[in-house]
Amino acid sequence: MSERRSYLDRGIGETRGVVTLDGRPERLIVRRDDDDQRLLLGARLVARVASIEPALATAFLDLGQGAQVILPYRPEARPVRGQALEVEIRGEARRGKLAVARAFGPAEGDPRLIAPAPDVADELLTLAPGSPPVEGPQARNMADEAEAEALERFHPMPGGGTL
Repeated sequence: MSERRSYLDRGIGETRGVVTLDGRPERLIVRRDDDDQRLLLGARLVARVASIEPALATAFLDLGQGAQVILPYRPEARPVRGQALEVEIRGEARRGKLAVARAFGPAEGDPRLIAPAPDVADELLTLAPGSPPVEGPQARNMADEAEAEALERFHPMPGGGTL
C-alpha cells in the first residue's frame, strides 16, 4: 500500500510544503510572503466584470488595484459587463498568464477579498490526510530535494521510463 507523508518548511520570506508518495516527492507547494493573497488558489473574492470576449467564452474580471483574472463561461451563463460576481481562484497565474476564476453567483459591492486561500499547512492536510506535516531540518531537506527534482530536465517515470 502506498504511503503519503507531508513536510512543512517555514523559511524567511517563504513557506514550502511537500507531499511524498512512497518517499518520493509528489507535490511541491511554494508560497512567498509577498504573493498577492487575492491570486492564490482557493481565495474567494468579489470581482467586477471588466470585459467579455464572446469568441473565447471568457470574461476578464477586475479585482481592484490593477489585478485581473479570467473567467471561462458557458454561452448560456454569459456574464454582463460591470456585474459583480463572487468568485474563487481555481488556477494560479503563471508565466505571464492570468489566474483563472470560477464564479459562484452574483455579489454586491466593490472588488475585495472575502476569504483568503488555505495556507500551506492546511493544503498539506488536504493532500495527505492523516499525515500531520513533519517540520524542522527533515522538512527543509525534503523541500530542497523536491525543488531540485522539479527543476530537473529529465524526470524518471514509474516502470523505468523518462520524461
